[in-house]
Amino acid sequence: MTTAPPEKRSAGHDGPAPQESRPRDLNNTTTSKAPRKIEVWIKAPVQRGERLNDWLYGRAFHLAKIGAKADSTAKLLADLVGSKARPGEIQRQVSRGYAAARGKATTVGAVPGGTSSAAGQWPDLDHDAVVDFVGRHRATVADLASMSPHPAPEHPLDVLRTLHGDDGLLCMAPSPLGGFETRTIGEWEDRRNQLPRWQMVVPNLMRARTGRTITDGTLSGRTRDNSCGLGNQRFLVVEFDIRHDAEAAVDLGMAPPDICASLILGKMNLQQIRMVVHSGGKSLHAWVAVKDLTQERIDRFYRAFCRFGADKAGRLPEQQFRLPQGYRADKAAVQRVIYWNPED
Repeated sequence: MTTAPPEKRSAGHDGPAPQESRPRDLNNTTTSKAPRKIEVWIKAPVQRGERLNDWLYGRAFHLAKIGAKADSTAKLLADLVGSKARPGEIQRQVSRGYAAARGKATTVGAVPGGTSSAAGQWPDLDHDAVVDFVGRHRATVADLASMSPHPAPEHPLDVLRTLHGDDGLLCMAPSPLGGFETRTIGEWEDRRNQLPRWQMVVPNLMRARTGRTITDGTLSGRTRDNSCGLGNQRFLVVEFDIRHDAEAAVDLGMAPPDICASLILGKMNLQQIRMVVHSGGKSLHAWVAVKDLTQERIDRFYRAFCRFGADKAGRLPEQQFRLPQGYRADKAAVQRVIYWNPED
């Protein structure tokens, strides 16, 4: 964690804040010096690609020092930055700035256009960490595909049968929006001609055809209730998902799928990966074989990858992912298996 603010530029270099950017009654500050300090530091924000996160951090550090409340600072910065900040960026930099200024962690509430997570629980995407690591371990999707020990089956059902065998219940859907059904692999054979146009699958076998939803208790083909259950997963799917306009992608000058391939090859054990699926969009999904892991260890596994862009939802046994060798309708693209190693 950064423990000091960025080097402060002279007031002559920064210039005074434009009138529309001056905060009013921030934290009900009553000292005569505080408004002047705020006016010097809170200027028109820099643009994305011009160290926006450093700008946010420096302003947060300064406002913490003069006694402004963290939530008020986050709201002010959100008003100034608008859509330039990605979800979670403002909260993350305010938390860092306040922690450095006060010597302790600060939880920042949600602001318009952003999200927050409990401090220390699920790390946000750390753009600097991604840039640093990928910059030293550059690879491409083609590099990852070239390392595949075997060619993958071309049909989704053949892929899943190889991983799960002929017994057990599989949950699949034609769309991310719903329509999930849970059937045996033998029963799915009756839909064989339809499945290459389907999009979603639950990676682990289900223990019942239906279960009660957590929200309202209605019956559904995909719920926590009829999943394999927490801590009983045979496969964990790590979905590295980085936007094309994300700070890391811009700084690296790389397409998100190539960034994902770099992270998989550089940070994961290929011997444990059974396959990698290209989402048909910007992400890659690595299916990792696991055995006898408690949910606590599974959560720890995902926490380590969250700061590199992994989706923590993958730790949930009912979570849906892209169907390998299925078809993504909104992108008109096959969800290709680019790496295939089903052998233990």
